[in-house]
Amino acid sequence: MLEKGELDRIILYGEEVGSNNFAGRLITWKTFIESGKNVNVQRVEERMSRVRPGNCCTLIYTSGTTGMPKGVMLSHDNMTWIWYSFIEKHPGRNKPLRIVSYLPLSHAAGQATDIISSLIFGYHIFFAEPSALQGTLIQTLQEVRPQILFSVPRVW
Repeated sequence: MLEKGELDRIILYGEEVGSNNFAGRLITWKTFIESGKNVNVQRVEERMSRVRPGNCCTLIYTSGTTGMPKGVMLSHDNMTWIWYSFIEKHPGRNKPLRIVSYLPLSHAAGQATDIISSLIFGYHIFFAEPSALQGTLIQTLQEVRPQILFSVPRVW
């Protein structure tokens, strides 16, 4: 059992793990996916039953545009509130829709919109070019023609 705040694994995407795998804690994406085939469902359900409001759902690391970069916890109740609020007003919630992901996933709105909405609503996510906020977003929008576009004030 991990101690509070102890890191269990680091998952490396798109690269192979070198000779220093930090005592088995650094693994590849492929190894991570393979490990899902041997999941103990009872253990997962037991862990899920212990989730409480205020517990960490995800961590993001800000870029520091408004100050020093920092780690930010988004709690389960925070994410739940965002999406229950959205579900009440969302006109197309019963069908999968196209959305464009253009915010960095280190942005709270990017996490909530791109990751959580796809889990809840089954959205089809199209990823914009890294230069989206420098002017290429419009081409992506014209190509994808999303039915929903969440945005932040900077883009509007």
